[in-house]
Amino acid sequence: MNQTFKISVHPKHYRNKPADAYNLQKGYTTTDTTLEGLKETVYNGQTIVPSILNNGYRKNSNFSGSQVIFLDFDDNQNPQTEIEKYKEYGINVNMTYNSYSHTPEYNKFRLVIVLDTIIEDAIIYKNVVSALIKVGGSDEACKDVSRMYYAGTNPEVLTEDINQWNEVKGALTDLINKDKKQNHYTRTYKKIDSVKNGVNTYMPIYNIGDCTSTPKLNIQKFNFDRACENSILFNGFDKGTVNLKYAQLRGLISNMMFVRGGLKYVKEKMILRGDYKGEDWSLLSRIPNAGYSHAEGMSSFDSSIQDKFHNILDLDNTQRLTMIQTREIIKENVDVVSERMDDFHKKALNSFHRVSIINAPTGTGKSRLMITQPNVIIALPTHKLKDELAERMDAGNLPYVATPNPPEFITKALMDRYDNLQAMEESSLASDLIKSVSDNKDVDGIEYTEEDVLIATEFKSALNEAYESEVTVLTTHSRVMLTPKLFKFKDVVYFDEDIKELLLRQKSVPVKNIMSKISKLVNSSKKGSDFQKDVLMVQAEVSNVTGEVVGTLKTSCRFIDRNGFFSRLASQEGFGQLANLINSAMSRFLVDGDSRAMFYYGEVKGISEVFSKVIIFSGTADKFFYDRIFYQNKEEYDYFHCGFAENLHPIKQDLKKSWSKYTMSKGMFPEVDSDIVITHKKYAGAFEGKEEQDVYFGNTEGVDKYKGLDISVAGVMIEPVNSTVMKALLLGFLTPQVPQKSMQTVDLDYFTFSFFTFEDENLKQIEMRSAMTHLTQAVGRARTTRTDAKVDLHTSLPIPDADIFIGKKLLKSINEELGEISTPFQEKENDEFYVEVMDEVFKESGEDYRQVDLFYGDENYTL
Repeated sequence: MNQTFKISVHPKHYRNKPADAYNLQKGYTTTDTTLEGLKETVYNGQTIVPSILNNGYRKNSNFSGSQVIFLDFDDNQNPQTEIEKYKEYGINVNMTYNSYSHTPEYNKFRLVIVLDTIIEDAIIYKNVVSALIKVGGSDEACKDVSRMYYAGTNPEVLTEDINQWNEVKGALTDLINKDKKQNHYTRTYKKIDSVKNGVNTYMPIYNIGDCTSTPKLNIQKFNFDRACENSILFNGFDKGTVNLKYAQLRGLISNMMFVRGGLKYVKEKMILRGDYKGEDWSLLSRIPNAGYSHAEGMSSFDSSIQDKFHNILDLDNTQRLTMIQTREIIKENVDVVSERMDDFHKKALNSFHRVSIINAPTGTGKSRLMITQPNVIIALPTHKLKDELAERMDAGNLPYVATPNPPEFITKALMDRYDNLQAMEESSLASDLIKSVSDNKDVDGIEYTEEDVLIATEFKSALNEAYESEVTVLTTHSRVMLTPKLFKFKDVVYFDEDIKELLLRQKSVPVKNIMSKISKLVNSSKKGSDFQKDVLMVQAEVSNVTGEVVGTLKTSCRFIDRNGFFSRLASQEGFGQLANLINSAMSRFLVDGDSRAMFYYGEVKGISEVFSKVIIFSGTADKFFYDRIFYQNKEEYDYFHCGFAENLHPIKQDLKKSWSKYTMSKGMFPEVDSDIVITHKKYAGAFEGKEEQDVYFGNTEGVDKYKGLDISVAGVMIEPVNSTVMKALLLGFLTPQVPQKSMQTVDLDYFTFSFFTFEDENLKQIEMRSAMTHLTQAVGRARTTRTDAKVDLHTSLPIPDADIFIGKKLLKSINEELGEISTPFQEKENDEFYVEVMDEVFKESGEDYRQVDLFYGDENYTL
């Protein structure tokens, strides 16, 4: 993990216990370190203050926070025995070392406990230290918040699993209150709960202390026998063969308090065992009386099954007719959200980070904002949406140039060649084709007309005008990604709508199709020719992938004549998928559910650094995916969430069924109350009395023709299993060899709910969040924040845009530790920052992108 934390270190080195302690009062430097770094500090003989000190001066009034606790043992205790005492409370001892006065006959040592969160309140920190001292019996004099600790010998890192504040604060509260004469449990808990965890995590951590006072989760029934089958530990508690540690018992009670007869069950089993302590028994009253409304997660009870079960309540595999809201959703007037979006836009332009994503709902005026920016690129998903925005700029008399739509050649063979090259993503070869036709040069195997020459010339001229324009350019997502260097006078690019699919490229093709195409090429090639040698090389490399080896064909395929190979492919129909597979950074052989052998392939792409500022506007951009994408690209970014806008007519969601494609294949459909139904493509015309639509899951992005119309959205788009697996691999996740699905508890940003999905947490998140994107896009087509359109949604995957839920009981259990979705804003120091960055980029590339000659000398030129 190598997680960093802060301590204060004195520069002076010792090899024995210092005799000049008076010299160790000041001169400390607060530093970020790791456990290995702390180990090195001890080796170096440097004195340590676990706290952050103002001015480097060691006195209590200079304490500004700490996330490290040192415990000093001088009475010949056994280190392992003391470590086990803390484990009982779910607290990891991260490091140990011997004091200088330690001998083999008499143990003197220190234990180090590291938290992931800085405690800034001196009283809370002192209480925590005092409570931990009482657990093991270390030196009670070591309570000062500015206490110094000498170095020693034999430092050893025991575990790099730094203690998560969310997971240990409950036990710490209990320990603090354990010996108090009066029960100040609630007051102490409120103080401890004020300590906020600033560490970013991909997945939320649930803990009973994270919840506000809301209606309690009231589960009437629980199958104890089934829970015993699913958990060895629960079965051991049930049979009396296992004595639960304090932290485990605490987690169990926090779950059983929501079960009818649950606390009685725990009490009976504790009596059966007969060896629980007084502090254990006190939990039976302390936990229920604390007013919490959320059961602790499985990690506090049995971390070995936390990927399979959300909490102990899930152990009986009962699908609950409840759904829990875990993050606050505040619906505001759309104009208020629009003002916030404007503010985030200003921050994005002045951000330290190059890339900023602004998640803004429909109707907030993002198009209005973009078209008023001078001399920028505005990239849209399709040419149709590009043309619609051009009409809007015309109406506002705003200056712009639009890149042309694809050429429409008269000669079919020429059109097919161009389309094939684009389908193969060989845009540089497509540009060569355009140039050859515009110059009236021979094209292998094609005779074209004078009109084709005119079309190519006009297309080239229109592109040239857009690339050299000094006003705003309207273009498509794909063109910006493929030809960034050719936009000569542009530093800022706006992407309208989500570009996740552009950055996370993933496709599939049947293995037999690919092998058939390769065999066709082998048979049609001249024996001994460079082309045949290249085909045989490709055949060998692709065959390696069929051996279930993760392929890297983009780098492993070594061509004698790459351009000749792909030009030959483009001259024939149906070789686009083979070309794309060969050009992929990662490919894998997988077998789909229908026993079809498939190649899945793709890559994670970055956004060219020729742009000093990239702003992405999208109502569906999911931070989960972009965190992983930009992590793979080694780039930090901003994520600004504008909030949720009020719907003029409340959106209603029926949660009773998911309405999958399988369900609809059985002839079952939800009752819908609108003329327009957005659903699975295959069933777009299957609803009785409803007109078939050309808008369905997967192609709803940017559609504006349903604005103000009543819409029903039926079902949820669940991607194929291997499509999800491939996305996980591209994002850098490890995946199980045979992914399993079952009824699971799903934790997304705003809700916890039951759904049939993957048991692996990463696959679960990818599948559910991908499905959420399609639903949110579909619901947004009616523009309910600006119109009185009525939208009904029929699926069991809840979305935060909905206002009314039926079919399941909605319970609010707000997890305050989840905090803001938006990332912290860091403003750039001055405009020169980006100038320096860009100078460095082009210095390294050895090329001034502003001097690139269109169509000449740039091997990366693409159309």
